[in-house]
Amino acid sequence: MSLIKKLVLVLTLVFTVFLALACGEEATLKFEKTSFEVTVGDEFELKPIVTGSESLVEYSFDKEGIVKVENGKGTALAEGSVVITANLKDAKDIKATINVTVKEKVVEHTHAYDQEVVDAKYLASEATCTAKAKYYKSCACGEKGEETFEAGELAAHAYDQEVI
Repeated sequence: MSLIKKLVLVLTLVFTVFLALACGEEATLKFEKTSFEVTVGDEFELKPIVTGSESLVEYSFDKEGIVKVENGKGTALAEGSVVITANLKDAKDIKATINVTVKEKVVEHTHAYDQEVVDAKYLASEATCTAKAKYYKSCACGEKGEETFEAGELAAHAYDQEVI
């Protein structure tokens, strides 16, 4: 084999090895899950899986105000659904999405029937000429209790009605 052929063969081999090492692994970005659910006020962590890159991950949202994410740590702000898109800062075309559903926080409530609200929905009995109207006490949530209170004025006498 001639010296030139050997030199071309060696250079081709070196160039091929160089390309294989230089190219390395193609950058990818993904999430383990495609969606998850949280409750308003919950904190969560996004854990995107990045391969073939040391780039930082940036986040964007299809709707604002539902979640907040900083450095992969999130907080659920309001009820709703949002699609979070993660992309590599140095390669914006490499993306992954995750759907987040934020549910309203259910607060346990103990009724306290201490509200004296004069409203037809709490009316226990109408006023007469001898007694004021009676209303059921209510809870701040609107639930009607059993205890009553009097409010308003006495009704006018009705002389044309017979009392039995």
